[in-house]
Amino acid sequence: MLKGARGVIVFIGGAIAIIVAAIWFGFQDQKGDSRTARDFLALAGSGQIAEARALLHPGTADSLSEDALRAIFDPLAPFEDVGFNSFSWSTSNGVRQGRIEGTGTTADGCSSRLVFDMLNGEITHFSIAPLCQRQGQSV
Repeated sequence: MLKGARGVIVFIGGAIAIIVAAIWFGFQDQKGDSRTARDFLALAGSGQIAEARALLHPGTADSLSEDALRAIFDPLAPFEDVGFNSFSWSTSNGVRQGRIEGTGTTADGCSSRLVFDMLNGEITHFSIAPLCQRQGQSV
């Protein structure tokens, strides 16, 4: 009887270790996705469009030229503060998909809702609304 109980304890301990590892790796992925999104906003907001575009998934980058990305970000005020408060992700067949949502705030206090869809750590889609314009620019 003792050997059976020990086996159950080992099994439960192993299952708990697997669950903890999955959660830990999931949080690491979320942190990586948040860092990628923040870097994208910082680079695009500072005019480093080629560097920002490099963070896009190749399929997204193919459909969004440097000139198109520049046309989006040139009139926008850069975000001084970016925070993400909603994270969701799933992994299937080695492919990790995620969505992060949050808020970006400019120096003059304009706030935008930010949404980033990610595929294996690369941006597949982003949404910024409303668009906070630079002083003297129209969007």
